Amino acid sequence: MSNEDKYTALTQEVERLKLQILRQKKLADAGVLLYSVVHEIRNPTNFIGNFARLNTEIIESDLMAVINDFSKQLPKDFSNDFSEIISILLSNNNKIINHFRRLETTIDSTLSQAPEKKLENKNFELTKLISLSHKLSYHSYMTKNKHLPVAFEQNSFAPEINLLGNPNELQRVFINLFSNAFHALMKKTKSMTAEFNPMLTVNIVLENKKEILIRIRDNGTGIKKSYINRLFEPFFTTKKAEEGTGLGLYLSKEIIEKQFGGKLLVNSSLGEYTCFEILLTPEILLGS
Repeated sequence: MSNEDKYTALTQEVERLKLQILRQKKLADAGVLLYSVVHEIRNPTNFIGNFARLNTEIIESDLMAVINDFSKQLPKDFSNDFSEIISILLSNNNKIINHFRRLETTIDSTLSQAPEKKLENKNFELTKLISLSHKLSYHSYMTKNKHLPVAFEQNSFAPEINLLGNPNELQRVFINLFSNAFHALMKKTKSMTAEFNPMLTVNIVLENKKEILIRIRDNGTGIKKSYINRLFEPFFTTKKAEEGTGLGLYLSKEIIEKQFGGKLLVNSSLGEYTCFEILLTPEILLGS
């Protein structure tokens, strides 16, 4: 390759990085806007939930008491109509409360992803955090791929593991790994002509009550061997430009190594599977 060709290639790479940085800045600005909007939504959402619960109490106690007092004075048909109306009101109100709880969970989880001024260490339980992270990632995936469900397995015998650290940061890692897995499974599902059962599994192992090993495995598209060594480089991505920035795995590795003193590893076979392994150190294990 001549010097001129090298210069051209370098210039193109610089321009590509500039575009990636600009795209990331736009995403960050959009994230700040999103968190502001969610903050504003939280208060009216709480009012909806609180008043819905209050309505249930009023219907079940006060209104029912009034109807019972007058039911003997009313024709039977009227009494039956009142009972049916009360049943409908309670059913509708319960639906409002159920949807409020879903919205409340989404709001809390979204706010938990906001950048924090100071990273605070807390006590948290690992298996619950993984389950919540999967639930959020899967909900996001299914909004775009309703007809492509993915089976999920988490070892039921996983021990209760209490850790000391920042759960929000670790949740970011899990959500990123789950989202990547769903993307690979979606691509393979759409490309398969034979029957294919997409599967995501999580295995948690506590070895000698000291080291924690978390394996996150999908049977999706897999990764080329030539990409493996570059997978954790900033701005490197195997996705289309509109699908990823190439920062997710880089930041995940930074979080695991620098905040939790652990390791993030990957092995894969093209067309068969990808498995990420998170190894956490004993220092963050409570009671170690």
